Amino acid sequence: MDIQKIYNTVQSLKNPKPDTGATNTQNQTAAVGKEGVQQGKLFGVMPGQIVAGNITDIRGSLVEIMLSNNQSVTARLTENFEYVIGQRAMFTVKSNDGKQIVLVPKDRTSMEQAGNLVLAKILGEAGIEVNERNLELIKSMMKEQIPIDAQTVQKYAKELALFPKADADTIVGLEKYQIPLNEEMVTQYGNYKNNEYQILEQTSAMPDTMVELFSEMAGEDTEDAIMLWGDVMDALELTTVEKGKEFSNPLSEEQKQELLILLGEESEELEWTDTIERTEDPKQQELLQLIEAEDSAPEEILKKIQTMVAQKSMSKEHLGRFFQNDGFRTLLRSALEDKMLFDPRMLEEERAISNFYQKLMERTEKAQKIMEEYGKGESSFAKATSEINGNVKFMGAMNEMLNYVQLPLKFTEENAHGDLYVYTKKNLLRKKGEELTALLHLELDSLGKLDVFIRMTDLKVNTDFTLESEEMLDFIGEHIEELNERLARKGYQMNSTMQLKKETKEATGKTQKETNMDFFRDIVNRDKKTMKLTRFSFDVRA
Repeated sequence: MDIQKIYNTVQSLKNPKPDTGATNTQNQTAAVGKEGVQQGKLFGVMPGQIVAGNITDIRGSLVEIMLSNNQSVTARLTENFEYVIGQRAMFTVKSNDGKQIVLVPKDRTSMEQAGNLVLAKILGEAGIEVNERNLELIKSMMKEQIPIDAQTVQKYAKELALFPKADADTIVGLEKYQIPLNEEMVTQYGNYKNNEYQILEQTSAMPDTMVELFSEMAGEDTEDAIMLWGDVMDALELTTVEKGKEFSNPLSEEQKQELLILLGEESEELEWTDTIERTEDPKQQELLQLIEAEDSAPEEILKKIQTMVAQKSMSKEHLGRFFQNDGFRTLLRSALEDKMLFDPRMLEEERAISNFYQKLMERTEKAQKIMEEYGKGESSFAKATSEINGNVKFMGAMNEMLNYVQLPLKFTEENAHGDLYVYTKKNLLRKKGEELTALLHLELDSLGKLDVFIRMTDLKVNTDFTLESEEMLDFIGEHIEELNERLARKGYQMNSTMQLKKETKEATGKTQKETNMDFFRDIVNRDKKTMKLTRFSFDVRA
């Protein structure tokens, strides 16, 4: 390293030489910041003039520029401009009063183009084609602090080429977090990155995709449609009633009547206002009583209906109307929620969450196989089951490095999305007396978005609630003692605080609440330390 030159530069900053007039090569000092403020004189330039030069040296915050007239300017960078040695930079002279000159980077576009030349050089040295995707790959690798040596660049470029629809950030992220590189994981990474990963939303869309699938099959072949319906119901266990569980019939009075009419009507012309003639057939009477009862399980109703429809000889039109019936759709939705969402009461069971996801994986995999057997692997329903299955696999892969689980919750009055992240490191076992910290993020229709930060040491629990409105803050305050009492009965000492989400200002000047929780920003990268990048230049003469 040229220690003497560094020393001379520092001295020139402290004791600038008096003006002796322009010479062929002059060393001037400058500070290039938001508006490129320079200390000292630069001769022969006027406001509005463009000055250009090559970056010849970078030493910490000092950058040396060799202008076109062989005049050397040393600038101190006061902002994070990404200059590199060898780059050609252009500035506009904003003002020159003889004592101070203000330089402004000519434009961000030219800076970006100059930066791309450096990135292109990196690709060239690695023997990789220079194109927009590969340039973005290098940028993404640098952002994630991944080495950009030739061998590493070649590896990432090869992986990027295998997935032409994936962006560079996705490939770099999957490789960085050591998640298997395949189409399923690429899709799920994109879903999580775009906050489109909620199992609750994916499950909510399933009844419509099932109705669409069954109706399409009914128009082709009624026998195949009924068989497919039965196989799908069995795969998802939508006709299996859990013992010891309380149920509530989800059908409205109008839906009950319409369903009874539809099941009892043989003609193709249906009058929805008619009343069904009660039959003396014991099986049909049992179904009628089941549909009308208030405590009937939706799975049990579906099972009886499936048996009856399989025994009837319905026309394509009649069967199609049955599948599109609003009551049938309601029964599907209720049964799906029972099987695809997590009931908090299940937490009393050992390994409740693990068992829930194991069953979810098994059910969706069975459904996918059935779709392929019937040649419906590209249907909306098949894609929905594939999304949920891939989502669970992605969570499993992420749990190799962090303690995270998504909670699609089924409450009595409403459903809710939840994210639970435990801050304890995966490779460390918590010892007695050590603090356990966790974040529970909930999204409910009634309470809005709710964050609960939990700190627990042995049986002492501290919780910080962050809510979106004063109304919800008051609601939690009124009922917090109920939570405290329930935990006290289990031996826990509870202490709670509550606050509103902070308000922030957007670039437009509008005030808004803090942004929604982002999976990668708030969970995956929460503990990621920002690495300070230091560039060194070496003088080969030293």
